[in-house]
Amino acid sequence: MPVTNHNEENTPPVLQPAKKKLKRESSVRDKTKDMNASKVPKYAKTKAKLSLLPSLPLDVLFEIFGHLPPVDILHLARTTKGFRSILLHKSASSTWKTSLRRVPGLPECPEDMSQPAWVNLVYSAHCHNCFENKVLKVDWLLRLRLCEVCLKSYGHVLLQGDQHLDSEKKIDQIVLKCIPFSTVYRVPCYKGRYCSAVEEENFLKDLKAAEDRSAFVKTRQEALVARKIHGTSCQMWSDSLTQERWDELADIREKRRADITEKLETLGFIEELEYLEGLPGDWLVRPPLQQFKDHPDVKSSKPLTPRNWKNIESRLIEYMHKVKAHRLAAERLAVVRAREKIAISAWVQFRMRYAPEKLLPSGIEMLSWHKVKAILELPSSVPSSNKDRDAIATPSVDAIAENDTKTLLEPSSIYPSTFTRIFESMRAGLAEWEEEKITELGREAPIGRPLWFREPSSSEYLKNLQLAVCVFSCEDTLNIHQLYPHHNNTYPAMWYPEFLHHPCNTVTKKDPFGDDVPENKLFLAPKEIGWRYRRKWSCETIFFDSKASRAVERVLEACGLNPDSTTTQKMDEMDPRFICLKCSYGAKCDGQRNRKVMSWRAAVQHCMKVHWGDAAVTWERVMDSCAVEARTLSASRALGSSLWRCGHCRDSRLERDGKSSEQLVQEHLDDVHNVEEPVKGKHYFLAVDFPPPAIPVVQIVPKEVVVGRQ
Repeated sequence: MPVTNHNEENTPPVLQPAKKKLKRESSVRDKTKDMNASKVPKYAKTKAKLSLLPSLPLDVLFEIFGHLPPVDILHLARTTKGFRSILLHKSASSTWKTSLRRVPGLPECPEDMSQPAWVNLVYSAHCHNCFENKVLKVDWLLRLRLCEVCLKSYGHVLLQGDQHLDSEKKIDQIVLKCIPFSTVYRVPCYKGRYCSAVEEENFLKDLKAAEDRSAFVKTRQEALVARKIHGTSCQMWSDSLTQERWDELADIREKRRADITEKLETLGFIEELEYLEGLPGDWLVRPPLQQFKDHPDVKSSKPLTPRNWKNIESRLIEYMHKVKAHRLAAERLAVVRAREKIAISAWVQFRMRYAPEKLLPSGIEMLSWHKVKAILELPSSVPSSNKDRDAIATPSVDAIAENDTKTLLEPSSIYPSTFTRIFESMRAGLAEWEEEKITELGREAPIGRPLWFREPSSSEYLKNLQLAVCVFSCEDTLNIHQLYPHHNNTYPAMWYPEFLHHPCNTVTKKDPFGDDVPENKLFLAPKEIGWRYRRKWSCETIFFDSKASRAVERVLEACGLNPDSTTTQKMDEMDPRFICLKCSYGAKCDGQRNRKVMSWRAAVQHCMKVHWGDAAVTWERVMDSCAVEARTLSASRALGSSLWRCGHCRDSRLERDGKSSEQLVQEHLDDVHNVEEPVKGKHYFLAVDFPPPAIPVVQIVPKEVVVGRQ
């Protein structure tokens, strides 16, 4: 094994492995290659044409180089040693200065930096530690370019944070005033400001060696002020260049988009392009359709050339065919949506024939009926209007029975009366639907005497639901009650008929990450309320509250009433007043001490909120004369008012927008719906999905209760 020669005496020789010769058998193919290769003419090596450029006179070179941009001079200085020695010589400083003056807006080179170093900082996008390329972010105050890797791995070595400095120490105060600290980079090891570790070390050495420290510190402070001003100017210049580049690229993209649009219009995609212009954001569109401006072949920041258009034409045509299918589906959906609005308006008018407390399907459930869907899914060529013709009148039930089914489900035009005919023909179905929901809810309430030989009928279930001891509460897992708040009713106890019309029965919250949310075909906007969407009537979110029901039983015991026959309406009409015997430690009314007197609903709220539904809570009903006094005081301290609903706003976004007075809802009907003489119970009504106004608790001195004088 051969030994390599080494010049240094004390260095041991380096052993290198012996080279092995590879044996290779010749073949006819190899010989043919050699013969063909021998026929290729060999050209003589030529020297570079600019190899003699450094030999030109310096004044000529400096005149030539002065017309180059600074970055080109920097690159030229890095090509050969000859250019490097010329351009980095002191005599070439005028060349650098001349080139720098030609850059518009560029701040002057700092006095403590050379022109090549300044050009390197401004134009050379490499890390000053590891020389990694494409480091665009510059810390102009510290005059550094650092990549993310160096900031994570060597940030604690290259930079020094201000956490170690104590503002009470004099030397640290001097460092903070004389050394630049920056916050441009996000250094993982430092949360606050930082400075260059080398600069801090050199400053401390110079400060220690300075003869006149006061003058030295003053000089460095003045230099720091100038450096901050210069750094701000550099940052503004850099931002202006970035903005100019962004504007330039935006103009190129806009021109490219216009050129592509023109070519697609010549191919016949005019309607598709107009459809894309009016398309909302991507997150609103289902199924997802990429925006035209976001298409990779459209948003490219390169000018469109004939060759480039030839490469992307097939992809864009395929994309436009997808847009065409999307447009046709959207147009069809718009027709269906317009018909749905007509059906909803007809349903709202039809519901006014019934009492407000009657349980009826919501508009979204009505749209799912087979007969209604048959009208909605008629061909788009069938015209529709949201106003009935004068000649068309609402038919009677007998007239509907005489109509042919085909005429009913396949009309020549669609009007509100078209759907009204369907609703009239389904009166029996509506009654069955109500009985089904009453039965479903009645099964959840274990009250009354169960019948072992048969299931109670819907009318029997309805009687149970009307009892005062039938109390429901809402789980409110989706926090929908913030949209429909209860006035001063923190515990969600509900009595008949409130729990039948509770908002959570027909509206639920959308989980954007859930799979159980029904997704519309194209757009998410229709039939929704913010992040909530309508659904069919369901009592899955409400439950029978046994604790609240037990609290009502204790209240009824104080009145001497039968829980199996006393209804909510009867208790509201009686409006008795009670005192809590648990709060008074069993002391009853004696005509001497103040007591908190409350209504029967407030008593249940008090038991659930204060005593956590304790079954041991008992009550005493005050005398009727004291109850009158308590009602008078409560009326003067009313916490709220009754809530009125507009009958025309059902199944709309304003459905729960109640008015606090009868006059306000009448003004709303006149201004919005042009109803000058509204009828109470038809055009407007008291909210059935809302509890009565909360009656405040008052303190009086109730008289001693005498049995038999109530």
